[in-house]
Amino acid sequence: MGVVHSYLRFSDDSQSQGDSLRRQIAKRDEFCKRRGLSLSNLKLADLGRSAYRGNKQKALEEFVKAIDRGIVKPGDILAVEAIDRLSRKGVRPTQTLVNNILNRGVHIAVFFPYERLYRADTDEIGDTIEIATAAYVAHLYSKNLSERISSYCSDAREGARTNGKKPFGVIPAWLEKTGDHFTIKPGAPEAIHYVFHRSIEGIGNKILCQEMNATFPALGGIISGACRLATGTVIWLHTDAVDETGRRATTKIASQDDF
Repeated sequence: MGVVHSYLRFSDDSQSQGDSLRRQIAKRDEFCKRRGLSLSNLKLADLGRSAYRGNKQKALEEFVKAIDRGIVKPGDILAVEAIDRLSRKGVRPTQTLVNNILNRGVHIAVFFPYERLYRADTDEIGDTIEIATAAYVAHLYSKNLSERISSYCSDAREGARTNGKKPFGVIPAWLEKTGDHFTIKPGAPEAIHYVFHRSIEGIGNKILCQEMNATFPALGGIISGACRLATGTVIWLHTDAVDETGRRATTKIASQDDF
């Protein structure tokens, strides 16, 4: 049997601080050690990439290309923690992806809910059923979770519009509540413009925050938030006003013309 190519993925950047990556690596290493297999030097990781939404999993795409270029050989193994690390897009997309790999002669090893090696040189109905079931469950979970989060966020925004209820527990640093409405803090647009222009000039966050503290001492938390946003290209501040289409109105703070 060939070498093992490890594919690592998690959906949210915050998971980099948790146990997901460590767990995936530990299970991969245990698999290689127990079977006496070598781990390749090919780095395959889509960190902070969703397998449910349309985000491209670039490392996984490059892996398939590496098979076609002969870098990954028939008989090699793609090791993933679970089928849902490859895809959460549903049964057919997942089956297509898995078959694209297996049909090229590369085996797939998964470790959850139990260790399983899907071989490229066999055509078992049980493998197909297992993969389809795992794909269906993963997609359904992600779909339901997405709908719940969307509904919660919609309710929170509606509460902010109708009764001034603070959405998501934290008011953005550049907004303040005035009576039953949110307004942009005085000086906030100028402060954010300052951050963007200085960032364009090559000033780093440390010096930029020092300058902001000296120039806009009354704005407090706007400083760090604005510095983090300086890598973007357009900033829109949502307000509680509603336009003629029924959508929330926005105030443009910095636009493409500023870059």
